[in-house]
Parts: sequence; C-alpha cells; structure tokens
Amino acid sequence: MQATRALSREEYFNLVVSTLRTASSEVFGVVTGSRPRTEIGRRALLRIVDSIEELSRKGVKIRYLMPMREESLGVGYMYTRRGAEVKYFPGLMVQDFRYMVVDGKVTVIGLPERVGSAQPTRLGYKIASEGLAALLKSDFEARWNSREAASYEEYCKMVINRIRKTNPDVSNETIASHLGIPVDEVARLGGGES
Repeated sequence: MQATRALSREEYFNLVVSTLRTASSEVFGVVTGSRPRTEIGRRALLRIVDSIEELSRKGVKIRYLMPMREESLGVGYMYTRRGAEVKYFPGLMVQDFRYMVVDGKVTVIGLPERVGSAQPTRLGYKIASEGLAALLKSDFEARWNSREAASYEEYCKMVINRIRKTNPDVSNETIASHLGIPVDEVARLGGGES
C-alpha cells in the first residue's frame, strides 16, 4: 500500500490527476463536486477536466457520484461536458470520504484532517488493491443504479424548476451565477430567456 500525506490541496490533486491519467478502461468515484475557492483549486479542477476529456476520447468509461447540493452542479457540468457521466445522490456523505477507482485496481482515497463538509482534503492514500476496488465498486453501483440517483441533467432541471417556482421572475443569468453553470445551459435545461 502506498500512503501519501498530502500537505496541500495541490499535492492531493496532483495524486488524483497522476492516477487518473493511468486509466485504460474505467474510472468511477465519489467526490464532493465543490467549486474551487482558490486559484490552486481552479487549476487543479482544470487539470482534472482536461484528463477526463483526454481519457473519454480514448474510450475510458468515467463516472462520478456527487451529493445532491446545488453547489455541485458547476463541477458536474464541467465533468459531463468533458465526457464523464455524473449522477447526484441524496445523503451522500462525501464530506469525510472521497474516492476514485481506476481500472478496478488502484484507489485514491481523500480525507480531511477534521470532520465537516467545509474541510478540504488533506490526507490522500493511493492503494493498489483489487479487493478494495471491488468493495467500493459494489457500493458505488448500488447508489448509481438507485432510483434516488439523478443524472446531471435531471438534477439540474429539478434545481432550476425549484428556483423558478419560488422566484418566477428570476433571470437565467442570476440562476447561472448561483449554480456556477453557463447561462445557455440554464436556458437549455430550464427554459426561460437567455
């Protein structure tokens, strides 16, 4: 087992990206989908979505589960536009446990130093274990195939419709800014003028 103490978010995301880039057939994971709040975080996200796009072009199947939080829609949008499948699952407790499995052999696990959804990942483990990968896949597939899980488009439509129901005159620009997605995406999924 290879354990890596990630002292910064940048180091943790370097571990994620370097492992992601080794994929040849399948990647799946459970992530927070939180919008980056720093320049380092934004750069890391761009490296991840670039890797997703590259792997998708090579035919690698890429799937991510994220919690049903409006904040996760912006990252979900970026992942889906680059070739990943994204679903949202209610009650997903990823605040304390994030993971990604590559080719059923290697798992990257991320943990915060302290409990809480606002806590960044500070401890990363890269574990080469088909047994661990199989256990995580079983749990992942159960959630992925659950009736409670919603695709990116389904969840985005639900959120936009809920916003419009409580704020009928809200503009697409305001919704887009709130959700972290482009205005034309709001228009495509939720109607209204763009």
